[in-house]
Amino acid sequence: MTRLSDLELSAFNKLEVIGSEIYSPFQKGQNGFVPGETSSCIILESESSMKKRNMDLDIEVCSAVSFLDGNRSTNPSIEGEKNVMKKAIDSSKLKPSDIEYINAHGTGTPLGDKCELKAINDVFSQNVFVNSTKSYIGHCLNSAGITEAIATILQMRNGYIHTNLNLDNPICNEVKLVMGHNLKKDIKYALNNSFGFSGINTSIV
Repeated sequence: MTRLSDLELSAFNKLEVIGSEIYSPFQKGQNGFVPGETSSCIILESESSMKKRNMDLDIEVCSAVSFLDGNRSTNPSIEGEKNVMKKAIDSSKLKPSDIEYINAHGTGTPLGDKCELKAINDVFSQNVFVNSTKSYIGHCLNSAGITEAIATILQMRNGYIHTNLNLDNPICNEVKLVMGHNLKKDIKYALNNSFGFSGINTSIV
């Protein structure tokens, strides 16, 4: 667990967003997130630069969209989350049916998980697989988004989708939550969500 200051810990406790040590986003009875700690970065290179170095294209960022829905405090907005995912897909010139896998924000907070799965179910078909890397590493706060983007890339490179740890009683059966074991799958297009307090929503294709 990351070393939160007394002030930070008190603030999160006041917001009632920190849960038990057994972390399982999308699980019935999960009552909050477990803080984690990472330091991550991604180096982006233009296609023209890669061609000059005779490098093959590995993973391409098709689009990255941030959308501020102006929501209050920690309360998520289903419409805000739907809008940012739709805008990211539109910007990538793809269709929702092209997305095969979503690395969800998946914090383990009851309202947050419920709203995100509802938003995903409204935008996508049931053919999209969903997991949350936070079940492995906790909620890494400021570095959560970039770390989970890296986790998405690693799964695409290696042809699998990792399971949601400790998930056996999901809050929703209308979304394909990966459970029990890792799923072997070649992924062509994936989407990564990061949703913050006050409706700061980001999706990357």
